[in-house]
Formats: sequence, structure tokens, C-alpha cells
Amino acid sequence: RDILRRALWALNDESATNGAYMLPAIGEIGRRAPDLVAPFVGPMTSFLWDEGLRPGILSALCRIAEVAPEVINDIRDREEDRQHPLKRNRPIAAGVLDVSTATVAAIVLVAATGTIGWSLGDAFLGVVAGYLILNLLYSIWLKRVVILDVMILSIGFVLRVAGGATAIDVQVSAWLFLCTI
Repeated sequence: RDILRRALWALNDESATNGAYMLPAIGEIGRRAPDLVAPFVGPMTSFLWDEGLRPGILSALCRIAEVAPEVINDIRDREEDRQHPLKRNRPIAAGVLDVSTATVAAIVLVAATGTIGWSLGDAFLGVVAGYLILNLLYSIWLKRVVILDVMILSIGFVLRVAGGATAIDVQVSAWLFLCTI
């Protein structure tokens, strides 16, 4: 938590540093430890209106938002994961992160993602909602459907590109979409 506090402080004008380099780190910490980063999502959103930091903040927040469906998947599959040689080390399967804390973290992350999406406009909210719904369906059911599972993962990458472009108000070329698929 102290590292996250320091990283957020580096974004503040009063810190006299260029904190933009901290944004990928914040996003990665959030991806790996959603229970630690959930309380910091709110303060991070206050930087969305700083044009210089906006792309980095959005990247970090989207990285964090990716976690909610994964946490739900890990909660759902925890018994199965405990039997797997690699997945048994995941925090929920290993018992390091209890189910109730993980559930609260997932709810906070979904709510924060929805709020951020709403604040950035209908187009971005639509992309974020589509991404979350697609990933929840993948976690619950679609990952067990051959071929469709790979297609869903591919669509997720396309939605990330579309969301980023919508958030910073740029056009995405057809070539970029084709290369993303």
C-alpha cells in the first residue's frame, strides 16, 4: 500500500516529479493484487482530466479493470485450481486471499470501471460494458467451448483497442483492427 501511495503522490504537482512513469506500475500492481489497489481507484480517477496524464491513467485503470473478471473466474474455479500444479499458487486457490475479500475487490473494481466508463461518455461506457460482459461470459461458460474461446479472447483485444481510441478521441484505422485480430 505504501508503494501505491508513493506512486499516486508522484502524480501530484506538489511532488515535483514526473509521475507518468509510475502509471504502468500502478496498473500492474492492480492486476496482480486487486485487494491492495481497490481503495486507490477513486483517487486515480481524479487525474483523468489532466490531458498529459489521461492516456496513462486510462491504461492503468483498464489494466486494473481486467482483473475483475479474472477474480470472479478464480473464485468460481478455486477448487479445481487447487488441484492444478501451477494454478494452485493463485492467491484465492492458495488461500492467501479469502473469497469474501476477493468478492468485495471484484465488486469495487466493476463499479469503478463502470463509473469511469460513464464519466468518459456513452461510447467508452459501451466498450467497457461489452468488455466486462464478454469476459464474465468467458469465465463462466465460453472458455469451455472450443474455437469460440479463442475468438472471445481475440474480440477482447479488439475491444481494448476500441476503448483506448474512444477514451482519447482518436480514429482507429481498419489496419489496426485487422492486425489486432
